[in-house]
Amino acid sequence: MTASKKLSGLRAVAAGLVLTGAAAPALAENNWYVGFEYDRVQLKDGFGKVFTPGQAATGTFCLPLINVDPLNPAATCTATLGTFGDFKTTYEDDNGFAFSVGYDFAGAIRADISIKRMRNEVDTVAGFAVSGDITSTSLLSNVWYDFNRDGVVQPYIGLGVGATEIDFSDDDDTVLFGQAGLGLNFKLSDAVMLDLGARYFESKDPEFENFTTDYRGTNIVLGVRFNFPGEDAQPAGPRDSDGDGVPDARDRCPGTPLGTPVNEEGCADSDGDGVIDTRDLCPGTPPGTPVDVNGCSDIDGDGISDRIDSCPSSPAGQAVMTNGCAAEQSVVLDGVNFEFNSAKLEVNAQRLLDRVGQSLLDSPTFTVELQGHTDNLGSDAYNLILSQDRANAVKAYLIGKGVEPERIVARGYGERQPVADNSTEEGRTRNRRVEMKVLGEQ
Repeated sequence: MTASKKLSGLRAVAAGLVLTGAAAPALAENNWYVGFEYDRVQLKDGFGKVFTPGQAATGTFCLPLINVDPLNPAATCTATLGTFGDFKTTYEDDNGFAFSVGYDFAGAIRADISIKRMRNEVDTVAGFAVSGDITSTSLLSNVWYDFNRDGVVQPYIGLGVGATEIDFSDDDDTVLFGQAGLGLNFKLSDAVMLDLGARYFESKDPEFENFTTDYRGTNIVLGVRFNFPGEDAQPAGPRDSDGDGVPDARDRCPGTPLGTPVNEEGCADSDGDGVIDTRDLCPGTPPGTPVDVNGCSDIDGDGISDRIDSCPSSPAGQAVMTNGCAAEQSVVLDGVNFEFNSAKLEVNAQRLLDRVGQSLLDSPTFTVELQGHTDNLGSDAYNLILSQDRANAVKAYLIGKGVEPERIVARGYGERQPVADNSTEEGRTRNRRVEMKVLGEQ
């Protein structure tokens, strides 16, 4: 192959690679880099064929290699036609190097153009020990995929394709060339990466003047890459593999389908109420509606969903029970009356206490205090005893209806806690009362 053909072939390939690189999309967070690498080259045994001279059917031919015997220039040209129709070439492991210029796109993709030079000494040809070498100069377009871009150690894989000029025994050919590689990048700093990798390469069989052979092998690579962020480059943000806006480091639900609304931990929350879908007992809550821990409407924010909240407008911050009502509240049991100067319940009072007992049975975690109160007629000591007896009577009645004794405290307060004026009949009537105060939950 002539020098002009060789140069024109490489120029054409180079132009194609440059245009390919120019067509790649540019993103705001990418950067340029340059790389240098040392290669330990192991060239596989080559298997080739000698071209039979077309003008002669018999005779001898010369395999254009470094002579077997330097003192005998004709040493490789003494075989009869067909003796070296097929031959094998072996090589010594040797060295190579490469230089690359590339672009690091946002995400995990890199692309570069590299020039690679490899040289191997020829060991034997067709069983004869020879001295000489085979060299290749390659121009490649490579694409690499990096894993674990946020880590110090970043595995990668990649492919490259281009052209190579192979020089062998004072002859050369430019052919298609490709490589596949993998390895580990070690992040020494934001600007410097160390590369330890391996490559497999292979070319289309080069054709020389009198013969052809294959060209393939492996490299062990030790390289260094220098990153140069551009003026418009932005610092790389935390990785967000599923694109939900929550970095992987904080994402408790990785792999969320694209477009799914998520909470601050990256878990699906379709109605945006702050309760993830897998725990939301009331999906589809209207936007802005206050909810409880189960995702159900809770207008007063007391932690009890509106559907079971008996007091849906509790003041903010007030402690409540499981029914949503204040943890400490008192109710006067109007209608719970006693016979005169006695702790014996009237019949109407028993009917009212039947309902109170059922309410306590329906709310088995509540504890209550039954408070007996009197007016100021009679002595203080007498009224205190009477109020205690009446509270005990109510407790006994409720226990008889099935309420556990330990849930009820009975206490008499006598005339000490009036709620009205004892100087009037109306006031004294109001002061003669039994109150039930909710103490809380067990």
